[in-house]
Amino acid sequence: MERLIIIPGAGGERGRKRILGALYLAKELENALICFVGYDVEKDKELKKYINAAKKYAKRFNSDFIVLSKSRTTVENALEVKPLIEKLNTREAYIVTDEIHYGRTKSIFDYELEVELNYVIVKYLKNVKDLIKNVIYEVIAYPISLTEKYLIPGRDNYLVPERRNPMVRLLRK
Repeated sequence: MERLIIIPGAGGERGRKRILGALYLAKELENALICFVGYDVEKDKELKKYINAAKKYAKRFNSDFIVLSKSRTTVENALEVKPLIEKLNTREAYIVTDEIHYGRTKSIFDYELEVELNYVIVKYLKNVKDLIKNVIYEVIAYPISLTEKYLIPGRDNYLVPERRNPMVRLLRK
């Protein structure tokens, strides 16, 4: 496998859209390894069916699809995929995420992974109602996981995608 495509895990429609985006990319690249990381697929029967279909579909263009499901946060996703990147000895990877998850993913993955990362953003939001619902979800669900090393609690600085954000380094000390 020459190309690595990473999908930070998500359930439901969000996860399915990311998988579909990764499959489109793999079809274009060929010989890719698609890695869905960080969501308990066993608990989501619908997503599990979708992943099984994706594994078969990826074979059509000489690609493989694997699942790493020990991690539960974006930080843990990056740390779980790190040994795979080292094992493959790859210098670049593609990250497939959505517009709501992009800022946090970019801040954390850029900080933790020492390879060139290319971000592919799939459209998840349909309208303003979706945007409001998802922003509320993100604010409630994620400040806890973001405060560890990467962000100041209560701040949305992760929405500013900057490689090696100096705030990240400051908070890590």
